Amino acid sequence: MRSLAIATLLGCVALGVLAGAYYLGRSRRPWLVTLHLALGALGAWLFFLLLHAPPAGLAPASGLAAGILLGAAVLGGLLPRLLARRARRAAEWLLAVHVFTGLAAFLTVLSWSARS
Repeated sequence: MRSLAIATLLGCVALGVLAGAYYLGRSRRPWLVTLHLALGALGAWLFFLLLHAPPAGLAPASGLAAGILLGAAVLGGLLPRLLARRARRAAEWLLAVHVFTGLAAFLTVLSWSARS
């Protein structure tokens, strides 16, 4: 299940890069953003399942930082989409924070899972 969680999160990162490229090119692909959000939520769910029943050699407490970052990244990806019409400037700042939080979360999950 660890490799499934990593593959799901890697796919989420790849879709996030693609969605970001479209965003910077002033082109919108709502289905891509929705798929990115769904894959991120699924990856976070799989990771939290791993925290509750970690493989041998992995302590759940050491994955706490990864879990916090992953939760913040998912929330930080959902909020700009909800705020975009009312407060575009704030949504763009939240989106920038989401990008860096998501990458930090992915790297922390990789680090946590490689400790076995």
